Amino acid sequence: MSVYTISHININVADLDASVKFYIDELGLNLVRRVNADSDAAENASSDTAIINTGERGVSLENIRYTAGQSADVSSAAPKLGVIGVRLDLVKPELDGAELVDPDGVLVHIKASDRNRIAGVDLLVADLADTRRHWGQSLGLEFQDASSDDEYDAFVDVRSAQDQFRITLKASSLTPQPTTGLQLGARRLAFTVDDVEGSYARAMADGARSESAPAQFELGPVKMVAGLWFDPNGVVLQGLQFIKTDAK
Repeated sequence: MSVYTISHININVADLDASVKFYIDELGLNLVRRVNADSDAAENASSDTAIINTGERGVSLENIRYTAGQSADVSSAAPKLGVIGVRLDLVKPELDGAELVDPDGVLVHIKASDRNRIAGVDLLVADLADTRRHWGQSLGLEFQDASSDDEYDAFVDVRSAQDQFRITLKASSLTPQPTTGLQLGARRLAFTVDDVEGSYARAMADGARSESAPAQFELGPVKMVAGLWFDPNGVVLQGLQFIKTDAK
């Protein structure tokens, strides 16, 4: 099983306009489009989404505001396991080394660069060994031990277009809490893989809780297969597979 790229990071937000203002007006990222859509009928929710990137190919941020059925704890200040930080490289030397907090409690680490890119995410995990094992079992991603100088305990680099995207793990004494995946903050990481059904099956065999079994969607000349499950810390992991279909 191989992960090809990281596709997108989903951030659940309380106020989409405030989130767009932060990432686009203040940080200079690029708004691809805004989408109004019905979400999963099981959640009885509709949603508004802003798709944000750097203007180049690579990982995107999909900031989603649910307008009904929100069952999350809306306190963005409450400590929680999962994705707690996003790393950005920006053409903003005045922000080099800055640590900002977005409107929904996600810590944004900024490093000055000659171009903008979404460079990584930081995860807070309850059981480091369990998380490393599950990600290896389901996605084939093998985390490396960090050095003593790093602020995290383990990391893995995956591809994002022509760049490397770093996912870090830091151990915490927080207790995992059941989640619907609708909590505020960064809640879902989507990867393109070569076998979604295999990844999902291995995740289920490893004791993961399902968010959505693999399903197929026709996208013109391409068929998309998507499956979602929860990692041990309540982060939704999504596998995406794109298969070319015969032209008709």
